[in-house]
Amino acid sequence: MSTFSQKVEDLIKSEDSDLKKPECGINLCIKILSRLQKLLDREDFEDSQQEINFFKNIKPYPMSYLIYFTEVRSCELLLPKAGNSNKIRFLKKEIKKINKFFSTNNGFVHYMEHNHSYLDHQFFSRQGQVDFSLSPSINYYENPEFSTSHDMLWAKVQAVYRYIHYIREQLERLEPGSS
Repeated sequence: MSTFSQKVEDLIKSEDSDLKKPECGINLCIKILSRLQKLLDREDFEDSQQEINFFKNIKPYPMSYLIYFTEVRSCELLLPKAGNSNKIRFLKKEIKKINKFFSTNNGFVHYMEHNHSYLDHQFFSRQGQVDFSLSPSINYYENPEFSTSHDMLWAKVQAVYRYIHYIREQLERLEPGSS
């Protein structure tokens, strides 16, 4: 994971184009997630705490970057090509979507940000899955053997925090002093 972290950091700092960065990032994330899944297919967890740790702390890290890079790529592709005012309007709509996401998931975000663990067995264990329901916007890598009811949501929360930073940077480029 430390190699992955370094590669992501190098990629984000690189001088690649705004569209090339997310494409490289997506490929990098898919490779690490595939490795994690193969590892999990070969060896299962020794106990439930190990499983919870994996789905709460390990898998969501590369998954969050996959979601982040996918969001950035979509933003770059959909961003109006002409007129700063059109671009600013588009980016401000993205901020509204982000705020709506956090509003919709505020209970879970609060649980995670306050480092609670009393529902971890439900959220981050494959045995805790009552209904394997995910919102349609976060089904990037859905596999019941490699997912829990909330690991994808936790990855999405982390990704959206990064995406906020990206949106603010874009707004600052277009309209200095705006963010």
